[in-house]
Amino acid sequence: MRHGVRSHVFFDYKERVKGHIELVDQKLCGKLISFPEQKVKNTADRFLSGSSEIKKIFSDYLKEWCSEKDRALTIRDHDKFVEETQQMFALVLDRLQRETEHLYPLIRKLERSGKLAA
Repeated sequence: MRHGVRSHVFFDYKERVKGHIELVDQKLCGKLISFPEQKVKNTADRFLSGSSEIKKIFSDYLKEWCSEKDRALTIRDHDKFVEETQQMFALVLDRLQRETEHLYPLIRKLERSGKLAA
């Protein structure tokens, strides 16, 4: 596989993760944070806090392994890159699982009860 192809896939993934987190933060948690029930607010707050942490970790990861200006990977230590990449994928997967198990069911429940506009 050519280096440019790998970089393209990598930067596409980065943009998709960033876009997903921004969408969830703005469209879903943004609605929930102003909700009157404290439990709902707390859930939104936890996800927003988690988003901030993921963004920071992801940003640090990108600074270490990428040249955003050149849209290229800058891998100096392959083993370390693989290890940190696996950790990043696990972090993102964990976030998606928590959304699926906690956030989306809460939103569906609130929509069904008429407490939250779809």
